[in-house]
Amino acid sequence: MKRSSLIWLLIVGLFASLVFTGCQAQRKPAPGAPGNGSIPAPTTPGPTANNPSTLPTNPNEMTKMADGLAQEASKVNGVNKATVVLTFNTAMVGVDLKPGADPNTVKSEVGSVVKKSNNMIKNVLVSTDPELNSRLLKISRGIAQGKPVDTFTKEIDEIRNRLSPTAK
Repeated sequence: MKRSSLIWLLIVGLFASLVFTGCQAQRKPAPGAPGNGSIPAPTTPGPTANNPSTLPTNPNEMTKMADGLAQEASKVNGVNKATVVLTFNTAMVGVDLKPGADPNTVKSEVGSVVKKSNNMIKNVLVSTDPELNSRLLKISRGIAQGKPVDTFTKEIDEIRNRLSPTAK
């Protein structure tokens, strides 16, 4: 009897150990985890100096780029002079019109020319209003003199709110 009890105890113990340890869910490493042989998921890089979709943050480079865009805008028929201020991925363009030039046509053409001139520019705001143009010129000169763009944040925001995008 002792021997049959011992056999039953071993069978129940073996059965219990199989049930409790042999039937656990298989643990698999998460996809992309190191050491599992799979390729990690791609990540989106943050803005860097080599990322062509962001404007430069160096004031000298920004001024150089803005001057180049202003030269392109000045080539548009009906434009005497243009001033460009860059913020984020937006170009704000102040345009001095030649007498008899149609403001709406010039705005549209300047917006297209500026946007096509630089693939980093996503929005173009064009003004033919002399008051806004003088404000943009003041901001542009301040940045060229080395003043931080932050100095002009309030004024830039006011100008942005008064203008609507001209190039899509």
